[in-house]
Amino acid sequence: MGSTFEKNLLECMSEKFLRFDRFIQKKMQAKGNTEEERARAAFLEFRKRTHRAEIASLPTMRRWFGIGSYHRPSREQVIHMCFALELQEEEAQEYLTVGLSEPGFQVNDYQESIFLYGIVNSYSYEESLAMMEQFEESLDKEISFSRNKSTRYLRKDFDSHKHLNQENFLLWMSDHVDWFKGYSQTTLNYLIEYRKVILQSVRMEQEERLRHLLEEIGFFSWLSKHPKHSESRESIRYFLRRKNATMQNVSKHIAESVLELAQVVYQEKDTNISIIREIFEVAKKRGGDFKRNYGETGQIRRITNKYLSDLFSIPLQRERAIWISGAIRKLRRLPEKAPCPDWIWEKANYYYHFPQPFVSVRQALVQLEHEKKEQKRRCIVIQRSDILPLILHVAQLYYRRDSEEKRYDVETAKNYFVDFANTTLNACNMAPLSEKYELDMALLTCFQPEEMYTYPDVLEVLGREE
Repeated sequence: MGSTFEKNLLECMSEKFLRFDRFIQKKMQAKGNTEEERARAAFLEFRKRTHRAEIASLPTMRRWFGIGSYHRPSREQVIHMCFALELQEEEAQEYLTVGLSEPGFQVNDYQESIFLYGIVNSYSYEESLAMMEQFEESLDKEISFSRNKSTRYLRKDFDSHKHLNQENFLLWMSDHVDWFKGYSQTTLNYLIEYRKVILQSVRMEQEERLRHLLEEIGFFSWLSKHPKHSESRESIRYFLRRKNATMQNVSKHIAESVLELAQVVYQEKDTNISIIREIFEVAKKRGGDFKRNYGETGQIRRITNKYLSDLFSIPLQRERAIWISGAIRKLRRLPEKAPCPDWIWEKANYYYHFPQPFVSVRQALVQLEHEKKEQKRRCIVIQRSDILPLILHVAQLYYRRDSEEKRYDVETAKNYFVDFANTTLNACNMAPLSEKYELDMALLTCFQPEEMYTYPDVLEVLGREE
């Protein structure tokens, strides 16, 4: 790896990037000679402006400001904060998009749609929660969520109804309950498209490597003499066993490489493991593995197969979350000792595969309350830090394809990535690329005068510095 890239990346990472504590210190117009003084001044001003609202425990809230240590608030906590600060819509959006570096209010999520309505109309956080409970009563029926309404369309329709009185706004939501699926179809579509492009590229590259190795060990010559065998994973395994049986051994290293490549090339279904290996996996350190998070903002990170699976299964996870909330509400209206309704058990088993039927309403409630907490964790919002590494990879693939006969030019390549990324980020209601964000700066540093570097290169350099 180029020493210039490593040096430039490490120099960039030594800067102080935008984090939520620095963002809110600026919003609170904190003054002080040191960072600690500014953090404490901001916290005191925040407590004054929010009338000492109990958004979280005092130690937790202090860490949001960087007092003692830093802890990034959750999306839900920041939304609560917007109510407590009595923010207008534009500034509340900024707390999410700039402060958290996440998408703005998701109007396709009924909860965030009601929260945004509450902010627009100066309701309290508690009044908005009461509105939410009222709307959730309409979710007790079976709902088939619409996936053909774009986020832009929903946002436009929301804007035309956001000044209605509470009753009429909830009527509008109830009339269009199938729109509130809880995630941005636009963002998910981009994620799926980039996944597809990357997997196709991986498959083509692995296929080329596999054919080279098979040629090297004589597989195709053998195949031409044995027409009953086709070019398949089974034939490759048979060929390797036959080679060993006749003492014409293929080295263990090459045989393992061939089998590993064959598994990728001939697998019927693409898996997220290929994405992990291509973008988020780096070599192990001596004596241990790399950490998952790097830098001081937590935006530069490796992700797990489980997390990636939850990202791509957002529609199912949201559907489960809405069903389980409705099921719990219905069960609470029944006597605890009554038998659990069959339809509750059947649907619960469909979604969660419980080993045994629920005997009573009480048992069903205990199990489903537990699953509801777990389900909330799985209902993630696609963040900039989830999609930007994929955008970098795809932009570099497209740049190489479009510039096959041209010499690499660092400015052209970087501008190609910036334009490509900003088009996606804008469509997903996310903040554009900016050097004030740690992840963005790391990705922009991948474009060096001599060549382009990748996200795994970033992880490897930063991992060695931990």
